[in-house]
Amino acid sequence: MSFMSLVSSQVLRQSPTFVALSCLPHSRRSLHAIAAHQGALGVAKKVGVIGVPIDMGAGRRGVDMGPSAVRLAKINTRISELGYDVIDHGNISVTQKEERDIHDENARYWPYIEQVVTDLARQTEAMYTAGQFPLTLGGDHCVGAGSMAGVQRARKKLGLPPMGLLWFDAHTDMNTPETTPSGNLHGMPVAALLGMQVKGLSSCVGQDALFDPKRVAFIGIRDVDANESRNLADMGLTPGKNIFTMREIDELGMAEVMRRALYQVAPARGPFALSLDIDALDPEEAPGVGTPVPGGISYREAHLAMEIISDHGNLQAMDLVEVNPILDKQNQTARLGVELICSVLGKSILATQRDLTR
Repeated sequence: MSFMSLVSSQVLRQSPTFVALSCLPHSRRSLHAIAAHQGALGVAKKVGVIGVPIDMGAGRRGVDMGPSAVRLAKINTRISELGYDVIDHGNISVTQKEERDIHDENARYWPYIEQVVTDLARQTEAMYTAGQFPLTLGGDHCVGAGSMAGVQRARKKLGLPPMGLLWFDAHTDMNTPETTPSGNLHGMPVAALLGMQVKGLSSCVGQDALFDPKRVAFIGIRDVDANESRNLADMGLTPGKNIFTMREIDELGMAEVMRRALYQVAPARGPFALSLDIDALDPEEAPGVGTPVPGGISYREAHLAMEIISDHGNLQAMDLVEVNPILDKQNQTARLGVELICSVLGKSILATQRDLTR
C-alpha cells in the first residue's frame, strides 16, 4: 500500500459516513480507519509537518534551530508546489538545555528527551492515522526514535503490516548507555527501535513499535564506535546487506546500493520509512551539521537516492534531522535538505509535480 492510498482518509473524515462511524465501538472504527488508508487514488495528498527543536541529545549546540532553518528555506511552499496539501503542526514543546540537569553521563538529559520523543510519537501516530504523511524536522537524531515509533504503532493499530527502516547517516546510531563513549542520545535511536534498552528512548518505542532488524538498512556510514560495531553484529546487521558504508557506495554506485537496501527494508515493494541525517552528505555539500565526517555522499548521489525512493512508491514517513544553522553558510544545508525532501516527494529533472492519480 502506497502513501497515495493513505490520504483518502481526510476526505472520508469529512463525510456523513465517517461521522456516523465515529460513534461506533473501537473495533469497528478501526475497520473504517483501515478502509480509509486503502481508499481510492486521485485524492489530494497531505503532508503533515512537525518540528522538534531539540539539541539535548547532541554534543554541540545549534540543531534546535533546525526546524526554523528548514521552514525559512520554504519547505511548506516547495511541497505545496508539488501538488500536496501541507498541514504544519508547529513544534513539539522543548525546554532549554540550560534549564535542565544532565542526570546520567551515559544517557545525558534522558528524562527530558523521553518526554519530547514520547510527545512526538503521539503526534506522528495521530498524523498518520489521519491520513497524513508525517514529515519530522529535527532537532538532533534522538527524535527518530519517537517519529518512527509513532508511525509504526499507528500501522499496527490500523491492522497494516509493519514498516522497514532506511537510515541515511554518517553514523549507525546503534550505541546504548553501556557502549556510548559520549552519553549523547542522538547516537542511540536505532538501538532503541530494534529493542535494545536505551534510557530515555526505549519507553516511547515499547514492544508494539519495534522494527525488525532484518528490515533495516544504513546508507552513508563512515564513523562507527568499536563497541557500537558489536551491537550491530549482535543484531545480525552486516555490511553489504544492512550496512552500506561509503566504500560500498564507491564500489557499487548509489543505484545498486539503493537496490540492495530497498530489497532489505521493503521486500515485495513493502512499506518503509526514511530517516535522513543530513550529515550523511559530505561536509562540502552540507556544512551546517553538528558531527561532520569527511568523505560523505555527494549532492548528485543524494538526489539519486531520494529519486529512487520516490519511484519505489511505498514510503510512509520521513525525518530530516541534524541541520545546524550556527555552523551553516547562508542556510545552505537547510536548503539542501528541502531539495532532498522534494526529490523524495516526486520532484524530478523533467517534472516538478507528480501525477496525483497514479
